[in-house]
Amino acid sequence: MIVGKGGPMLYISSLKDCPHRQAELAEYVKEQWPKVQNVVLPVIHESIDSKDNFPLTFLLLKHGVLIGFYQLIEQEYVTRKDLSPWISPLFIDRNERGNALGSLMLEHARKVAGQLGYEKVYLTNRPHPFL
Repeated sequence: MIVGKGGPMLYISSLKDCPHRQAELAEYVKEQWPKVQNVVLPVIHESIDSKDNFPLTFLLLKHGVLIGFYQLIEQEYVTRKDLSPWISPLFIDRNERGNALGSLMLEHARKVAGQLGYEKVYLTNRPHPFL
């Protein structure tokens, strides 16, 4: 999905559509967010291998460079097992923050969930237990 006409060329791409970027994403997580790698990395692998709707991993690319990602999962890790699907996590590169890219990815997640038949998508606002 191409976003942002006239500005920087931004793409949001499913990891299933570009599985060759799996190792790059794994390294990005290890370098930028090492405290969550034990939770995020298995979901990266499941995103490619799963035949189900979830989990899904989406990359945010600026001129082809990875600057963020989010995962859409079936159930939240902490308490609300009755709600689905969840955006968890959503990360933006520190140098790219303040440019409404989080909002862009949230809107993308809502559209993806809608295409899968969900009227709502959930996002936790409390700190992740692994941070």
